[in-house]
Amino acid sequence: MTDKKKELKFKLIDEDDHVMTREEFIGCVECGDFIDYDGFGEFATETEKLDLGQDAWLWPSMLDNPKFKWPEWATHVVWYNR
Repeated sequence: MTDKKKELKFKLIDEDDHVMTREEFIGCVECGDFIDYDGFGEFATETEKLDLGQDAWLWPSMLDNPKFKWPEWATHVVWYNR
């Protein structure tokens, strides 16, 4: 665990959360399955999700921003469909 991850607030993933790997999420965005209108994600590990509220939500359009950097510790995404 990196020092940056220690500073963040996490909560356990709920059993009814839709969890996918980072690669699965990126694939869904690249093929157009996920757009901002569809919902949003939260960065996660295999067992925990980031708990910082809407300021830390992951929007599909963020992947188009060249300044966007995926957190190294975030191996998964919890997706919330509208």
